[in-house]
Amino acid sequence: MMKSERPEILLEKGYLKGEKVIWIRFEYTLELYRIIKRIQNCWWNYQKRAWYILIHGFDLAKFKRMVGDHADISSSGIIDSQIQKTTKSPPPNIPDSYLNLLQQKRYSVNTIKIYSSYFSQFKKYFANYDLNKISSDQINAYIL
Repeated sequence: MMKSERPEILLEKGYLKGEKVIWIRFEYTLELYRIIKRIQNCWWNYQKRAWYILIHGFDLAKFKRMVGDHADISSSGIIDSQIQKTTKSPPPNIPDSYLNLLQQKRYSVNTIKIYSSYFSQFKKYFANYDLNKISSDQINAYIL
């Protein structure tokens, strides 16, 4: 059997600052760098010299769809069923357009959860109002 000429990406479970993460390791190629850099909530860690994603924000099937055509993926260091369970969280309680904006700006999963919580509190406070008709004075009064 002939060895594949494609680069290999190694996925490993680990920790960073007390958070469970998936480490993404590969020999540098410009093509892989550009692909990995576009993945939402994926960051470079200079000390570990590897990319990582928080485990609760990692979707192995999606990762394989994005990267699988460009590299061989070794996911033996992680268990698919455990990762899939951790990614099933209730959708954020914010408008889809706002969620997309936060993800495009590469906000972390935790930041999006916090913003979602704030938005929920805001909606409860203004439950008797049409949110589209709230004035900036009312918003300022709520904040202060």
